[in-house]
Amino acid sequence: MISNNNLQRLIENEKFQLPEEYLCSRAKTKNKGNYQKINIDIDSLVKRYYPKARFIRVGENETFDELYAKNAFIPYLRILDIIKKHDLITCLHIDCGVGHLLYLARQMNIDYFGFRNKVTSKEKQLFIDAFQSDCLIQFEMNNLYKLNHYFDVIIYLTSNYDEISFKQLLRILSNKSKYAILNINKQNYYLLKHYKFVTEIESFTTNNSQLFVFLMFPNKLNLDDSYSFNMNNQNNLICLNKK
Repeated sequence: MISNNNLQRLIENEKFQLPEEYLCSRAKTKNKGNYQKINIDIDSLVKRYYPKARFIRVGENETFDELYAKNAFIPYLRILDIIKKHDLITCLHIDCGVGHLLYLARQMNIDYFGFRNKVTSKEKQLFIDAFQSDCLIQFEMNNLYKLNHYFDVIIYLTSNYDEISFKQLLRILSNKSKYAILNINKQNYYLLKHYKFVTEIESFTTNNSQLFVFLMFPNKLNLDDSYSFNMNNQNNLICLNKK
């Protein structure tokens, strides 16, 4: 379980504060057309946050701040840029981890919700106190197909799906949102290029070769809810099992 103390440290870390351009683009109201666009060159902006070049002694590891900037915070800035650029209002982040991206989005007045398998009352209260919104919600991934709500975009940054479970994931997402922002592995990205039922709008990579894609679903796909996602610990992949 990730504690809200870890989130608090990220919130207070001066290296991981939103740039002024993002804070100036806060939505005054959560309605389409009222978003102020982020008028920036995203590539130039994220360069501010890359760790400064330094001489690394033999055996010296990168610091936590350096790793977090490259692997998490910079991708978060790019994801927030996509959300604002495409005027996406209601956002759902599945398996939102410590909740840092959820917190950053809420700072921008984006109507953003985070799902996680287990959430403590203290973790929920942190967001209620900061944003007057119960936006961190305990919800199990295998119940997503039951969700009676439709979002502008769903964000899901877990990449270790095998081919069959990845297709099932896309089917579910297409019934809950028109758009998705996903972190996917290279094999599934190759397969994605051959799928006719989903359209890639843009993509970006990070220093450690993580691949993020912004997708559009032209139509809702037929969904078979008789399967559930399960982790195969032998190969560290999420697979499908018959219920």
